[in-house]
Amino acid sequence: MKKIFLIFTLIFTLLNAEQTINTNTIDNSPRVLFTLNDKNYTTEIFPKEFKNFSKQEQLILISKYLFYKLLLQTLRPEQLTYKSLIQKNIQKEAKEIERVGKILLPPEKIFFKEKIIAETIAYNELLKTHLDLDKKAKEFYEEHKKEFFYPKRVEVSQIIVKEKKLALELIEKLKNNDIKLFSKLARKHSISNSKYKGGYIGFIGEKGTDKKSFNILWKSQSNHLVPQILEHGKYYSIVYLFNKDEPRQETFAEKKDEIKKFLLKKEIKLWNKEKFKIIKKETKVKLIY
Repeated sequence: MKKIFLIFTLIFTLLNAEQTINTNTIDNSPRVLFTLNDKNYTTEIFPKEFKNFSKQEQLILISKYLFYKLLLQTLRPEQLTYKSLIQKNIQKEAKEIERVGKILLPPEKIFFKEKIIAETIAYNELLKTHLDLDKKAKEFYEEHKKEFFYPKRVEVSQIIVKEKKLALELIEKLKNNDIKLFSKLARKHSISNSKYKGGYIGFIGEKGTDKKSFNILWKSQSNHLVPQILEHGKYYSIVYLFNKDEPRQETFAEKKDEIKKFLLKKEIKLWNKEKFKIIKKETKVKLIY
């Protein structure tokens, strides 16, 4: 209930919205959700699954839609300026999601492009006012250089279950090394929180894993299902192995862009928030829910 209240606060306080009662209750017809400057926006702006979401999830989607709709409206000139870079970043992120078979949550999936557009513009606009960012990034790297040394490690996704019978059934289904199927089965069967990412957990080091299991992973073929079930006490895990890394020190050149974006992370959010504040003052919003 508290989260729902906060979402309503976001919509009403930030957008100065009015609320009316929605009398359109026919399930199979588009339902008006809100108006922007007296123009109706119905459930058709969202995927068909929208009607099956909880009230809280629907409100989150509505609030995000309003945010990006208004924000990107005021950033039209910048979208043209950074068009090629935006497209490049969208393709890069889409490729990475496909590589690991990540399953996006509704807000991530629906606003995938909008989020990248907004962040790309904010980052590149902020670079104009942070002329010493390369220097600061280099200082950050030197200060945290030890943290950029990675031990022997593997990149994996996993499905953790309690029943060995189920584990055997799943590993049989996954023998064709289909990472998309792996992600779907992880979402359905895994008892680990990683199921919300399709089972993806990223890199795990040799020191953070029991020796027997790590040796099995290390000997397995990259971009393939690990051919045997790993046992961890009362639990069983089916693992998909993406990559294996020997111990190495990542260079500043490799981490430079990542560090710069990290240093500007808070300012990127603030920059977009300030742009949003400007246009929301000029917009009349009425929530009909």
